[in-house]
Amino acid sequence: MGDERSEREYWDDIMGSQQGIFGNDAPSVAGNSAMTEFANARAVPTPEGLAISLQCERDGRPQTVVAEYPELIAIKYGISPHIAYGQAVAQGHKIPYLNGPATQWGYDPNMKRWFPNAACRCGAPIQPRISVAEAESALRAAQAAPWIEVAIVTQLSNFCAKMAGR
Repeated sequence: MGDERSEREYWDDIMGSQQGIFGNDAPSVAGNSAMTEFANARAVPTPEGLAISLQCERDGRPQTVVAEYPELIAIKYGISPHIAYGQAVAQGHKIPYLNGPATQWGYDPNMKRWFPNAACRCGAPIQPRISVAEAESALRAAQAAPWIEVAIVTQLSNFCAKMAGR
């Protein structure tokens, strides 16, 4: 009973001084609070591709999904990377800058964004959304770095543009 009373007094003090947890001095939910930090993904171009860091919504573990540059080129042209490169990889062709088979991607028509079919170790889907503009921006950064050759971007762009035209 004594512990319960001292706890209540502690929280009464905080609740009174801040008008509750969302008082004027408390962090804003719309600002940089933990609630917004949890939901936000951070994307950074790297030599391997666009590294997207976020937390699993189920267990809170930090996750990183890498969208490789050929995948971003396919997204730029509105094609799922798996469809763009899947048959070529299955036939033994090597797609430059693509490590292994292309990940299957989905498209969210409401948000007009692409997402990889990735999962956390707990089994929850990890599906950060990527817009065409974000894909293009990451590709420009990779070319400027230079992490990907302009000739390869041109070659894969021509390939994806033809597929998009079908």
